[in-house]
Amino acid sequence: MGNRVRLTNDTLNSYGYRVLTDGVDITQYERNPILLYMHNRGKAIGLIKDILLSGKTLT
Repeated sequence: MGNRVRLTNDTLNSYGYRVLTDGVDITQYERNPILLYMHNRGKAIGLIKDILLSGKTLT
């Protein structure tokens, strides 16, 4: 069994912006749920089996 990790939430990040999870559409991502390291297509580090949007947090 894997670990549940926070992918994003509505809080201000270290770059000074935030991702509003109210408008997040994950239907395309669910078709190919590969977790990449730093958005690098050549560095897949995992497979997401249970993506969950709970309140303002995507885990």
